[in-house]
Amino acid sequence: EQIREYEAKKKNVDEVKAWIRKYKDKGQNMAAQVQSKKKILEKLEREVEELKPPHGTKALKFEFPDVGGIDDYICKMESVTFKYNNMKEWLLKDIDLQLDMDSRIGM
Repeated sequence: EQIREYEAKKKNVDEVKAWIRKYKDKGQNMAAQVQSKKKILEKLEREVEELKPPHGTKALKFEFPDVGGIDDYICKMESVTFKYNNMKEWLLKDIDLQLDMDSRIGM
């Protein structure tokens, strides 16, 4: 999240810089607005510097040992019955379930 915020503020800094470049030589009519934008730019640049991600951040590497094959099933449930406390009727009644390596489920 900090990196996203940093990138968003960095983009904002670039936009303000572009605006200043565009209008800095437009004469007295724009001088006050250019000065105002310069103050905003200074503030944004301080915020960007505070959010700047540290250099050389470490990458995480996960390794999982090989556990070999699983013979029959991963999970097996027999005669499962379920209901919420405030319900009169069962949601599940005497359900048998077996999950193997090819099973796809969502919870």
